[in-house]
Amino acid sequence: MPYSWKIDPEARLAHVRGWGAMIIDEALDAPRQLVEHPDFEPAFSVLVDLRELVMEPVAEHLVAVGRNLAEIRQRMRGRIALVVPAEHATAAEMGTAMAAAGGFGNMRVYTDPADAQPWLDGEAD
Repeated sequence: MPYSWKIDPEARLAHVRGWGAMIIDEALDAPRQLVEHPDFEPAFSVLVDLRELVMEPVAEHLVAVGRNLAEIRQRMRGRIALVVPAEHATAAEMGTAMAAAGGFGNMRVYTDPADAQPWLDGEAD
């Protein structure tokens, strides 16, 4: 799963994009690499655009991602918007629910980045 990110310190936002076939180890490593980047601050919001990611949601992967996010929650405290294709929205909601159970409750799932931006900016609750 290739991924890239761009950090905008002025906007206090990291934009992450993942595409291609999902490889679980890479999916788990990507957030860790982001929070370790010197330009990233824990209070930044994160827009994760996974609309081009090719995946078949598997329960054990959702659990692993939820646990992974719970482990790094102190280094990623801002709002996180996951943008996924509509057919994966339910699986993404399940993953965010598991992350919330682990104390990572500032995530929402969207199917369009434009819908996510107001929430990331703190303009909507």
